[in-house]
Amino acid sequence: MRTIELMAAQYNMNNKRLGRIAMRHAEKYNLLPKEQYGSRKRHRSITCLLNKVLICNISRQLCLPLALTSNDAVKCYDYMIHNATSLSIQAAGIPHQPITAMFTVLQNAQHFVLTAFGKSKQSCGGRKRQLKNELPLMGVGQGNGAGPAAYAFLSAILIKVLASLGYGAVFTTALSLITFNTVCSMFVDDCDLWQSATDVNEKGEDVVGKMQEAVATWEGCLAASGGALSPQKSFWYLIDYRWTGDQWVYRTKEEMTATVQMHDEQGTLQTLQRHEPAHPEKSLGMLTAPDGSMESFKLDKAGEQIRVGQIPYLQEKVKEFTTKIKSAQNTLCTRPLQGALWTHSVSPHPLGIQG
Repeated sequence: MRTIELMAAQYNMNNKRLGRIAMRHAEKYNLLPKEQYGSRKRHRSITCLLNKVLICNISRQLCLPLALTSNDAVKCYDYMIHNATSLSIQAAGIPHQPITAMFTVLQNAQHFVLTAFGKSKQSCGGRKRQLKNELPLMGVGQGNGAGPAAYAFLSAILIKVLASLGYGAVFTTALSLITFNTVCSMFVDDCDLWQSATDVNEKGEDVVGKMQEAVATWEGCLAASGGALSPQKSFWYLIDYRWTGDQWVYRTKEEMTATVQMHDEQGTLQTLQRHEPAHPEKSLGMLTAPDGSMESFKLDKAGEQIRVGQIPYLQEKVKEFTTKIKSAQNTLCTRPLQGALWTHSVSPHPLGIQG
């Protein structure tokens, strides 16, 4: 239940216009990397997920070792440093005046909490921080009309940094012999970093060092722009293959002992959870696994095998939804009627709107 910024309508309309103009300009001149699917027109999360599955399929077809680290940024809109965000938008050719106007208002704003009980007496930000000689609050604010565009431009710079350092997965197409490379699959702040071997003669263990460097670089770039990663919401896969004599099979975690680490918000180094290639994990709203499956089995507390994956997940969501609908209907049916209206008490609305 993160607080949503209730900004002045005229101010936020200017922010929305700034975001629209900036994104239109960036799309026209191809200034945004192909890896960022979020905050853009004609880009959907399901397409990003499909491309993730296809990359794993190519690795399997070529028997090319591959590492994948799925990470999630913490409070991406709230941790954006204004200087870095402004420079990233200016890098796309947008003049600084409208950007400066947006951030100047945010830095001088005094924040109150507004609920159905009224406006809070205490506040934060603005003049109070200036009197204490403290730096202004950062972030673009939840509900800012330019927020999605601003994060798209900021993340674009981070992606370009990793690409310039040579990280990512590289494939050569079979027919056209065109080299295809991608650093990550990203939708807003959900990012999956890729790292492939240089050829099929390398082992999975050879990819781990490069993957750790990519994670550390991504973490450092995010920290420089004000963000942080959540190790608790992150995980990774190490994919490699071995020949059994009649077929190729995935190498297991026992056959390839390796770890990848990242720092949390407090700067503590954490070891990420690693999954087997057949283990489906939720990403971009769906459960998929590098081996192409969407389902698997795990042992419950009694030691019995239970099915896990996308279909059981959807079944559980449908069950949860129907249960809530039924409970809501029962609640409504027990409420007394007075004519054609429900009888209920209404707290005074802070804006004077009649209930």
